Amino acid sequence: MKLHPYQKALVLFFVIFLCVSSIASHGAANGRTSSEATVTATNLNVRSAPGTASERIGSVPQGETVQLIAESNGWSQILYKDLNGWVHSSFLTAANQAHHVTAAANKAGTVTASSLNVRSQPHTKASITGSLKSGAKVTITAEKNGWANITSGRLSGWVSSAYILIDKKTATPPQGKPVKKQNTGTVTASYLNVRTSPSLNGTIIGGLTQNSSVTILQESSGWLNVQSGSLKGWVNGSYIQKTSGASAPRTPPPSKPATPVSGDTLTVLYDNVNLRSGPSTSFIVVGTAQQGDTFKIIKKQNDWVHISLQGGKKAWIAGWLASVSTKSGTVPPTSPQPPVPVNINLKGKRIVIDPGHGGADPGAVGKAYGTHEAMLALTTARLLATQLENAGATVIMTRSSDQYVSLSSRVHVSHYHFAHAFVSLHYNSAYDTRANGLLTFYYGNKDYALASSIDKALSAGKTGIAAKGMRIGNFQVLRTNKQPSVLVELGFLSNANDEQVVRGSLFQSRASAAIAAGLMQYFQ
Repeated sequence: MKLHPYQKALVLFFVIFLCVSSIASHGAANGRTSSEATVTATNLNVRSAPGTASERIGSVPQGETVQLIAESNGWSQILYKDLNGWVHSSFLTAANQAHHVTAAANKAGTVTASSLNVRSQPHTKASITGSLKSGAKVTITAEKNGWANITSGRLSGWVSSAYILIDKKTATPPQGKPVKKQNTGTVTASYLNVRTSPSLNGTIIGGLTQNSSVTILQESSGWLNVQSGSLKGWVNGSYIQKTSGASAPRTPPPSKPATPVSGDTLTVLYDNVNLRSGPSTSFIVVGTAQQGDTFKIIKKQNDWVHISLQGGKKAWIAGWLASVSTKSGTVPPTSPQPPVPVNINLKGKRIVIDPGHGGADPGAVGKAYGTHEAMLALTTARLLATQLENAGATVIMTRSSDQYVSLSSRVHVSHYHFAHAFVSLHYNSAYDTRANGLLTFYYGNKDYALASSIDKALSAGKTGIAAKGMRIGNFQVLRTNKQPSVLVELGFLSNANDEQVVRGSLFQSRASAAIAAGLMQYFQ
C-alpha cells in the first residue's frame, strides 16, 4: 500500500520515539550515565567484563575521551568509537575535571628535589623557564593534575607537586574525596613505590619500606596520596594499613626472649636482619633483628633456622647471618657469611634499581626449574634496595611488583631523578646450555667506572658463580641513558647449574651485597 508523505512522516516519528524511549529506559534500568572521561594510562586495555580475567577486546590510547556507560566495583563500562567494554576506573579522569585548576590560597612550600624544573605549562612537554634548587621556598597559587603553579622570587611557572613539601601552617584540606583529619597509615609491603599520579603509569619518585608511617592526604580509586617526611605522592592503597591518631604505630623489632630454658640458641651477627614467615627470601618479612639478639632454635632447614620470638611467635632467619651456640660451644654460621659492603655513607646519592622485564614479559625462563627471570630479578632488587637504603642512599625502583614497564619509561625514571647510578638487573639465557657466569655490561665512558667497581665486587663476592668480566652492551636502558648506568646479568637460566644456584637465598644475599659493595666503592 502506498502511503501519503504525511503518513510516512508520522510513522517515522513513532519509530524514533519508541527507539529513544527503549534506550532511555534500558539505560535507567542499568544505572547507566552519559558522562565522559579521559584515559590516563599509556594504552588502556578494554575487556569484555569487569575483571582482569576477562577477555581483552581492545585498547584506548592515552588522552582519548570515552563515554561512561556504567560502573561496577572499581570498573567502568565505556564506549569508544565502535568499542564497548570494561576498563579499570583508576585509569580514567572525569572530563569535567581533566582540565580543572584549583586555587591554592597562596600555600607556602619547600622544594625537595635537587634541581626542579619550572615550566610554562603543567606538563612535561612544556618549555622550561627556569629551575629551583633543593630547599628553595615557593608560594603556590594554583594546582592542576599533580602540578603546582608557583612563584619564587622573580621566577614563576608550573612544577611537579610531588617535589614540593607543603608548609603545614598554610596547608588547606586536599581537593577531591576528603579523608579524616590526621588519618595515618603503615606500609605493609616490603617496598612500596611512590608515584606522581594515582596510576601505574605515574612516574616513580621514591619508595617506602615496610612499617613506614605515612599521613594520608587524599584517596582516588584505590590509590592514596600520602606524605612521609619530605616524600609526597601516590601509592597503591592495598599496601597501606590505615590507622587513626597523630601518628601511625610502628611495629617494633622482636626482642630476644628470656634466657632459654634449654637447647641451642642463635645469635644475630648484623643489624636489621629480616625475619621471615618461611625458609627463603620469597616469604614475607615479619620483623627484624639486631646484632647481638639471641633466640631459641626450634629446627633447621637447609641454610635457614626456625626460631622462637617473644610472646610465643615464630619466624625464620638466614643461617649465614647468625651463629649458633650449643652446650659444647659456638658453631660458625651455617654457610660462609656474605661479603660486608665497604662502610661508605651513601646519603644524598640517588640510585635507580631496574628489575628487568615484568608483567606480560617474564624474560628468560629456566630450563631445569622453570624459573622466571622477572620475578628473580625483583627478589634481587628488593634485597639490594634494602642494603643501599641502610647505607643512607635514596633508592628508586622502576618497578616494585610483577608489572610491565617500557624500556623508555625505565630510562625516564633515571633522567627524572638525575640518578647518580642506574643498575639494571637481569638473568641471562643462551642456546648453548654450557654458557654460564656473571656479566656486567656498560655502553660508554660515563659507565665504565661504575661497571668496573661492580664487576670487581662480584668477582670477590663468592656467590657460587664465576664473574666473567665486563662487556659493552648496546641495550636501550644503557644507550639512551644520560646517567652512569650498568646492566648486570646474574647467571644463565639456560644453564642447569647456574639456575639451581641463583634460586638459592645464599646467592641472592651475596649477589645483592656484592653489587651494593661495588656501588659503595664507586662513590668512595
